[in-house]
Amino acid sequence: FMGIDRMITPGRYDFSGENSCKTVLKKLAEADFLKIKMTFPEGSRIWDVASAMKDQLFLDSAKVVGFDSDSSFLTSYGIASLEGYLYPETYFFRWGISEEDALSEMVGIFKIQTKSLWKDTVNTGLSLAETIIMASIIESETGSGAERGKVSSVYHNRLKKKMKLQADPTVIYGLGGLDRDLMKRDLKKDTPFNTYLHKGLTPAPINSPGLEAIKAALNPPETDYLYFVAEIDGGHYFSRTNAEHSRAVRRIKKEKREKKN
Repeated sequence: FMGIDRMITPGRYDFSGENSCKTVLKKLAEADFLKIKMTFPEGSRIWDVASAMKDQLFLDSAKVVGFDSDSSFLTSYGIASLEGYLYPETYFFRWGISEEDALSEMVGIFKIQTKSLWKDTVNTGLSLAETIIMASIIESETGSGAERGKVSSVYHNRLKKKMKLQADPTVIYGLGGLDRDLMKRDLKKDTPFNTYLHKGLTPAPINSPGLEAIKAALNPPETDYLYFVAEIDGGHYFSRTNAEHSRAVRRIKKEKREKKN
């Protein structure tokens, strides 16, 4: 009678709760599809996002990753890569959304959330793109708010002194991610992301950092730290000299052996 039978769009609908016949018909006529809740934590990598979209939105993960090298898409947002700009947040994606629209929403939120950060910040000498690369490395190294600034200062100090960053997470990223501990032989494998072999920042971000990591990259505190190593009970020990760092590494290795025994 209302002609809605000729207006229904196939898809997934949510009729939970109380619904009148009118409400049901309205949803069907307007293709008011189910909203799918997806949360992407800080430090998510593009292949993590692609995998989650495949599992929950039934999107093509290869297409999702493909946008990381889609010059037309990247140029439209003024970014050099998709990695780094998929803002970590909770989203409610409409069922049936396309790969491009889902990614556009995430990049759009990045633009909105970070817009105010580029004002009144310490001049680090890094471009916006380089700042996001730096933030992604910081994000991979620590989730501690108390340590982000120190980690940032270490890497900024090493850049100023023309030292290699020697950041383990960059090596892992260059190897496509690892499901085991990083080994010495991995540090010798030459990829563009191996900061043990190549000076300077990586060619692109190694994940999408959160707001606090970006702030830390923009405003590193003034320190003399050049090294840090993970403690066995969490956190990191920061050192100013290689000798101090070597002592810390030996101490921590000893503590690990004693704990294991």
